[in-house]
Amino acid sequence: SDPYGTAVIDTLVEQIQARPGDDRAVVMLGYRKEMETMFKNVNPGLSRRFQLEQAYVFPDYDDASLLKILRAKARASQLSIPISVAKLAVRSLARARAKPNFGNGGAIDSILSQAKERMQKRDG
Repeated sequence: SDPYGTAVIDTLVEQIQARPGDDRAVVMLGYRKEMETMFKNVNPGLSRRFQLEQAYVFPDYDDASLLKILRAKARASQLSIPISVAKLAVRSLARARAKPNFGNGGAIDSILSQAKERMQKRDG
């Protein structure tokens, strides 16, 4: 049990209920399994207010999209990555996609960060 998370959720619920009729939009983002656990354990009333059956699901990027994102982010970081290396990186991301909590496009940031660290160590 996370006391800070519980306090945040309790405050959120209080604010939602405090002003009936107010127009409010609350967006909750997270991994489905963890969100279900939170709704059930932290505040059971959340599942009534935020119905996961109606949630919008952001699908993971496919390999072609990840390749485009990788190449664009590499260019933005002034990194030159041969297409063969980029494709190897995307294959690695495809394997990671099967694991829980895959970072989707954010996983590319991790790969590029690791590559930059290795370059700095090598260039030392």
